[in-house]
Amino acid sequence: MVNIAIYYQKSEQETSEDSVNRINELIQVLEEPHTIKGVFIDRQVESNALIELLSSPLSQIEFIYINKPFKNEFDSELVHQLARTENFKIKYFDEI
Repeated sequence: MVNIAIYYQKSEQETSEDSVNRINELIQVLEEPHTIKGVFIDRQVESNALIELLSSPLSQIEFIYINKPFKNEFDSELVHQLARTENFKIKYFDEI
């Protein structure tokens, strides 16, 4: 089994119910061949859940699925640097 984490950043107009439904659809597709180590959700301009994800044991995660590219350059660079050092790959929801 492949260990993964899911990171989701809500859009401004998106309701919590919409984002949970979208994540549940993704989980249904991924849960059979994967072990989901965590689901992390942030509001549009926040990165609290992202920091929580990046503070978790990344060596146990092979892929992080992200719903959209980061708008914040710092967050983007941080995730990409950690991907190189911790040997996980980043995939976007639309690649599934």
